[in-house]
Amino acid sequence: MNYLKKRIFNFLILLMLFLIPVNTFAQTCSKEVTNEIYNKIKSIKYKFNHLGNNNFSITFYNVPNDIIIYDTGGTEYISNNNTVTGGNYQGGRSYKFSFLFSNEINCDLDISTDQNIYIKKYNLFADREECENIDYNEFQLCNPDYQGIINEDTFQKELSEYKKSLIKEEQTIVENNIDETNNPLNINMILIISIVVIIFIIILIIIFRTIKRKRRIL
Repeated sequence: MNYLKKRIFNFLILLMLFLIPVNTFAQTCSKEVTNEIYNKIKSIKYKFNHLGNNNFSITFYNVPNDIIIYDTGGTEYISNNNTVTGGNYQGGRSYKFSFLFSNEINCDLDISTDQNIYIKKYNLFADREECENIDYNEFQLCNPDYQGIINEDTFQKELSEYKKSLIKEEQTIVENNIDETNNPLNINMILIISIVVIIFIIILIIIFRTIKRKRRIL
């Protein structure tokens, strides 16, 4: 009986050793090591590539060979000529990426190597046939990066207002041109220029006639 109790006691001790975390105190990395890794991570740039609908891949640039990138889903990005592309992410969401130093270091960096990257949603209304009209280039609901909430009614209403604004703008331009043409100053200027031209032509005619007469006398 005592033997059984001893076995149970030993088992409980072992179980506690496994369950209780053992703290390991690693020395903090030197400032030089920390700055080196930090600067490598900060030098990494990225851009999003539209795959269709509201889905994007991501391309990382300036990725050092000793930095490996992971997303929260476990996708691994390993540098190939300092550039790597992958993933299939939904726009309008934020994703966490971990930038890990692949070489073994025996110290604690004491800095966060995680980065939250937000991917803008793709405005699906930008693919509408109406948005192919070159006159609607400035229509905000045709902008692929528009982040507002749009439905069919909103789109049609805003498009109708935009068309009216274009017509009004064209009318304003025509009216301004008419006003400029009818401006007394412009009319006077045209009259003065016309008189000067006529006088110049008359002078030329007189000069030519005088020269012609002198030739006849000679």
